[in-house]
Amino acid sequence: MLYLGPSLLEEGRIELQTDITVFFPILFDFSLGDFVGLIVLCPLLFVLYDREHLHRVNTTLYWIIGAWLFLLLLSSYAYSHGTNISYQVKYLAVFPALFLSYRYAVTGSALSCLLVGVTAFVVASQSDLSPLEHQFYIIALCVSCLILGASVNHAEQMGGERLMGPVFKKVTHFIGRPHNDDEFVELEVYAGGMVAVEAELVFELGKEVTPGSIDTKGPLKHLINAVYAGVEIASSPVIDLNSYGPTAIISDFGVNQGMVVGAPIEQWDSVIENIQTSVFINNEHINSAPSNNVLRGPMAAVAYLTDQAAARNITLPKGCMICSGAITGVHDTVAGASATVSFEGIGNINMKLIPVTP
Repeated sequence: MLYLGPSLLEEGRIELQTDITVFFPILFDFSLGDFVGLIVLCPLLFVLYDREHLHRVNTTLYWIIGAWLFLLLLSSYAYSHGTNISYQVKYLAVFPALFLSYRYAVTGSALSCLLVGVTAFVVASQSDLSPLEHQFYIIALCVSCLILGASVNHAEQMGGERLMGPVFKKVTHFIGRPHNDDEFVELEVYAGGMVAVEAELVFELGKEVTPGSIDTKGPLKHLINAVYAGVEIASSPVIDLNSYGPTAIISDFGVNQGMVVGAPIEQWDSVIENIQTSVFINNEHINSAPSNNVLRGPMAAVAYLTDQAAARNITLPKGCMICSGAITGVHDTVAGASATVSFEGIGNINMKLIPVTP
């Protein structure tokens, strides 16, 4: 390493380039190359993260770092013998960088950034590419690692993958059927505050669930009395509440301002995975998605709530309504808007969002 620094400086490979004709072509190449590579690798990382045999222990961390450093030494050795594999090394390093960030959170992303810098330094000594290319490589990969590591770390600090909150009776509307086009339900939301519409499935428990009585790794169908098309209306007096993070949302009861229970879904166990769901706000189509477009599937919320209630010695009563989580996303709007959530083959839920003051 001590030899590489003076060598690079002497050869003039590390220098400031401000020529706009150089900058934009490199930026274009990276937008099509590096970031596409990150997207391609991420699904594989998610699969690996869930594999039980890949334990998050220090031994795994040390092996990955050791293999990474060995690869850099191998690249330097090959280069000294007339073979240049720096390009391959540069892109092979993307995998351990993202894996460490996803597997070891902030610690992994910090180590990844350090090793990405070392990798770029070694590759620069073996390449005639513009210094801007190496700088973009460092920026693209380090920013990705830091975002990924911080996200994982935040989830681990909270101790869960989702949050729970009550929906109060006064803001719960049970319709039990689809709306006609000229029908709607009025829902109070905070004027000047945060307002959002979420299409969700609603699960009704058909029996009391006592703490520890259910193994949520097994089938849960026997717990469910009915499944309905539904909507959650989120609203808070704090317009930028989401920007404060999950603890702020938790402190506001999950921002659960209201729940609408629509038509029951017949033979729900065979269809809830693929009900096409759409959200319209002020007659404008916002988004569509199948009903399995929620974290770990529609039934995951039931399993999660059951486990969390058991851990807190809470009995879930018969008739308890459990929302699945947003299917098409959390769609921001304002007080005074109208919204329609459509469940293909099930029916619509039409709403008017009535402004109220806190």
